[in-house]
Parts: sequence; C-alpha cells; structure tokens
Amino acid sequence: PNKHFQFIEDVPDNILVDIIRHVKIITKALKKKYSGVNLMLNDGWDANQRVPHVHFHLYPRKKRDGFYNGFWIRIKRNNNIEEFEKTYDEVSKLMKNK
Repeated sequence: PNKHFQFIEDVPDNILVDIIRHVKIITKALKKKYSGVNLMLNDGWDANQRVPHVHFHLYPRKKRDGFYNGFWIRIKRNNNIEEFEKTYDEVSKLMKNK
C-alpha cells in the first residue's frame, strides 16, 4: 500500500486483506522451492518492532535449517549475498508463474 501504518490495528481491513493476499502469493512461490515458510510480524517496541511501519517477515524453511520458533540457533550457515540474490531471482520467477 501507499499509506503508512505503524501498527496492525491501524491498518484498515480492506488494505490488510490485500497485504495478506500478497503474502499468500509470495508464500506459494517460496513453497515451490522450500518445504515450509514462517510468517512473522513484530508489532510494538516490546515485540522487537524497530521499523515503524507494518511489514511481515517471511522465512523460507528447510529441514534442519537452524531456525527454531522465530530464532536462529547457533549452527554454521553459509549465507552470502550471491546465495541471497540467486534465491531472490528464483522466487521472483516462481511468482510470475503463479
């Protein structure tokens, strides 16, 4: 949306429905490559919201990826910018092929 809302309760229902529709499209694309997806919203300072607008975090998941209930556990990961860009390109293509 083109409007700014700091907290989820501030978002009008019709806009929230549209946001969730887009989350669904992205999740569907991610699940073509990954075995699962976690969705997270940090809503309020005590919930670790540091960016003052509503946004969702989508975490693509695969078995034994070191992500547990929204927290990374200490395992060695080989995440790098090239891997991120490759995944971004792949998921973008999957989204175009809804």
